[in-house]
Amino acid sequence: MGLSTGDAHPRPGRPEDIAGTIAYAASAEGAYLNGVEVRVDGGSHS
Repeated sequence: MGLSTGDAHPRPGRPEDIAGTIAYAASAEGAYLNGVEVRVDGGSHS
């Protein structure tokens, strides 16, 4: 998959861009998440 000019962000995502989402999903606060797809894509699919 390549970069397109329609992306919301002008750069590819970095690990630190998704770290907060992963930490939330793995924590007690994220315990109610079940079988969902969480897109951390910089808004390219919004």
